[in-house]
Amino acid sequence: MKKRKVSDITEEIIDQKKMKSKKTTHWEFLPWILCYYWNRKSHNFICKLGDPSTQRNYIVKEATMVQKRFFRGAVPCTSRQGWVLFSEVLDFNSRLFFLYNPFTNEVIELPILEKRYREATFSLSVNSSDCIVIAFWIQKQEYLSSKTCRPGDESWKTFRYSGEYIPDSILKLAYAGEFFYCVFSDGKMGAFNIKQQSWKVLSHQLPMRFYDDLTLFDAFNGDLLLSIRHGYGWKFWRFHLLETKWVVVEDEFIKKQVIFRGGHMSLAIPAVGNAKKYAGRMLSIEWFDYGLADEDYRNWGWDKLQKIMIQPPFQRT
Repeated sequence: MKKRKVSDITEEIIDQKKMKSKKTTHWEFLPWILCYYWNRKSHNFICKLGDPSTQRNYIVKEATMVQKRFFRGAVPCTSRQGWVLFSEVLDFNSRLFFLYNPFTNEVIELPILEKRYREATFSLSVNSSDCIVIAFWIQKQEYLSSKTCRPGDESWKTFRYSGEYIPDSILKLAYAGEFFYCVFSDGKMGAFNIKQQSWKVLSHQLPMRFYDDLTLFDAFNGDLLLSIRHGYGWKFWRFHLLETKWVVVEDEFIKKQVIFRGGHMSLAIPAVGNAKKYAGRMLSIEWFDYGLADEDYRNWGWDKLQKIMIQPPFQRT
């Protein structure tokens, strides 16, 4: 594939009215990239949407309307179906989580939460009545605490689970198949059942005892996948819910997927439609994984810009 310079990328101003009504006649799976940067000295704000597969870069012009209040210290947590969950520390004791859709410039504030709840994710589309945001925190070594709320709620619902949990040991969160999963540095993995509003530790050890890098993500079919760097490559596992154990993923399955790896989130999508040309590959938008990045996605590694993958909420017909 021919390498392109960042200067060769087409830049346009995004038309959010058209984005709201856009329809496609084919399945679009490839993620875009949301990039933003707020300069504390000049107070200038940049917000862009990049479509690496077509080499188009869109300026989110109306984002300046919300930047002063929300983006000064915001950090992306994860994204789903056009929405990004952000976290912002307000003061010594409090934190604000909010959801932002750069395609429509909509912002949904969630209730103020204690600062210590740093790890969070959400399920489904924000437009769904079943969408839930969950945040975790380990209180000493006595119990794990989680809080949940739905967009529009005025308060968080609190859950506490007793057990041996090491402070600051939460490694990764993921949502898959109506469960929120949480992996800890000691190898444990637990799941929060959304329907039953309950927590259960499912596994007490990871497939590999020693590892350099770990990624937890959901596949398009609802499976929970785990990848661990092994030598110069990666090994993959799928969590088997009935047997409550990690099962090695066959190479044939990986060849039919495209895996995207980012600092804030990762995902696996089927290698069909506009994703077919990337079948069996792992792509990254982070500079520290330069060797993994495809040429298309490598060009979006701007130094100063915060970035996160985002799936366009286009209607498919």
